[in-house]
Amino acid sequence: MMIDELVTDYHSRLQMRPGISGLAQIRGLRGPSEYPAAYSNRIEADLEYIKSYSLALDLKILWQTVFSQLSPLSAPLIVLLAMMISGGISFLLYLAIP
Repeated sequence: MMIDELVTDYHSRLQMRPGISGLAQIRGLRGPSEYPAAYSNRIEADLEYIKSYSLALDLKILWQTVFSQLSPLSAPLIVLLAMMISGGISFLLYLAIP
């Protein structure tokens, strides 16, 4: 069975240029799969993006993509980054505390 037979409006997903990440990827729907339903879910996520794309949604996808790639071992890096972004005294205190 072909994917375009599984998903209505399959060809509508070609309205947008492909990107590095997307709704399907941040939802964990990536890589090869033996199950047609997995491809169906990916395509439906692409169609959902097309129907509701916005700058806010793009920023959400970007943030979740970056966050998902950080391992639990890099938690101190996340804290440091948050402090740098917030700026001010909190960043200086972080540097002063051993």
